Amino acid sequence: MVIDDTAHLPRYDADIILNHGLDAQQLAYNCAPDTLFLLGTRFALLRPEFQRWHGMVRHCPEVARKVIVTLGGSDAENTTLKIIEALEQISIPDLEVRIVVGPLNPQLAELQQAMVSLSSRFCLETSVPDIAPLMAWADLAVAAGGTTSWELAFMKVPALIFILADNQAAAAKALDEFGTARCLGHPGDLNREELASAISHLVHDKEARQRMSKRAEVLVDGKGVERVLKVMLLGASEEALRLRAASQEDALLLWQWANDPVTRRNLFVSEPVSWVAYEACYAEKIASPDTRFWILEYRHVPVGQIRYDRTDADRARISLSIAPAYRCRSLGTQLLRLTTDLANQELGVRAVEGITFVENRASNRAFVRAGFEVIEEKSIAGHACFVFRRSCLPLHSGESHGAVH
Repeated sequence: MVIDDTAHLPRYDADIILNHGLDAQQLAYNCAPDTLFLLGTRFALLRPEFQRWHGMVRHCPEVARKVIVTLGGSDAENTTLKIIEALEQISIPDLEVRIVVGPLNPQLAELQQAMVSLSSRFCLETSVPDIAPLMAWADLAVAAGGTTSWELAFMKVPALIFILADNQAAAAKALDEFGTARCLGHPGDLNREELASAISHLVHDKEARQRMSKRAEVLVDGKGVERVLKVMLLGASEEALRLRAASQEDALLLWQWANDPVTRRNLFVSEPVSWVAYEACYAEKIASPDTRFWILEYRHVPVGQIRYDRTDADRARISLSIAPAYRCRSLGTQLLRLTTDLANQELGVRAVEGITFVENRASNRAFVRAGFEVIEEKSIAGHACFVFRRSCLPLHSGESHGAVH
């Protein structure tokens, strides 16, 4: 397995590529066609000490008075000192600040000297084997945009993040766009007064901090190590492909697939959908008695989704997509074959239909290979479309699809 968050190499020779960044789905890796991709924050690798914090409840006070500052092991520009000086300018009763630095931090001596003139509200922590309790204590974090971002998200800590290395930029901006944290850019982008203003604003904005905590809970669920190990330890006798019902936990992943540029080009509404709108629509769909939603997994990795929406007593309409990294593997055909007759069993329909753009050759090929026939070619919303249909075969009593979980 290769752990890589930038896709910068000309080729990757690996069985598995892991990128637990929020923007991982957007990257293209040049590798063998059978390479497994573990992409996105569902595979975030958290240290073992975080496991006992599953299910923690985050209290959000009116004013954030407990602040943790942690910029990782490297801080060449001494941004930590700049943050301390900015916090000194903020007048908040009962403010407590914990500054976490590694014992090998090149700026340690200067930071220790600066602490001499500070009040007892500021505490420098130089040896922290387990940072999780400090994150649980904090109302707000000022941090670097590296792996710490996923730990803070798991602990539901609202955060202001800096970009301290080039490979942090994409992830930090994605966190900002999703609403889990606010990206302050590179340390040189703000002076101390501007930084103090940014911190003060979030300290007093309870609604924004609550929203960040809620988004963070969606982003990192702490099961990443478990999922990665499950893929790596897959037994030879286990089925490579399996089907399961979609759940609320899949919402983030499916939202990312839905906003993939190639997917959007093949939809009647090409503009990206916001997380707020998608989350509400998704919750409605998986709860509806007229909809069935399944996820296709390949070696325990989600690779595609399909949804059947009942349009009348006898028919259901299909919506499907394949994960960007797993296209060109005939998975669309497999997904259709595995679920068409299930739609009959679950929804009681006699036929299922799919509508594709005429120029969408991959989807057209998948429907044909899965036994669908073109029943009509027509223009819909200015697009030339094929309407595919296939009759469902009712499952006999006692018959089931073993691949469905």
